[in-house]
Amino acid sequence: TMIILLIISLLSLTAMITIHMYTGNNSRVYFGTDTRLQTLLLGCLLAFIWPPFSFRKDISKGAKASISAIGIVGMAVLIYLFVVVSDQDKWIYSGGFYAISFLTLLVIASVVLPSSVLKKILSFKL
Repeated sequence: TMIILLIISLLSLTAMITIHMYTGNNSRVYFGTDTRLQTLLLGCLLAFIWPPFSFRKDISKGAKASISAIGIVGMAVLIYLFVVVSDQDKWIYSGGFYAISFLTLLVIASVVLPSSVLKKILSFKL
């Protein structure tokens, strides 16, 4: 199942790159279900690989620190990209969405870990 999800995700990525390369139509590749399926399938893969309700709370301090650091750095990079990236940037349609989706998976993986620092930051109630 995971292999099939990965293959379909890569086919969706290939479709996005190919359609953008030959048509230059940003709207088509941005709004097309076939070209954006890649991001949803990466999320499905994460759910298989990193199921949120199966974690123990007593993971090692080193693992907790590493996962928290990856999540915090990933979140900082995502915030930067939200501010800087434009829908007219060519790189976004040539694998950029896939890279950003993968980065988002790292942030999500950090947040669903019960003892993650990023989870505590994002769970702060005002």
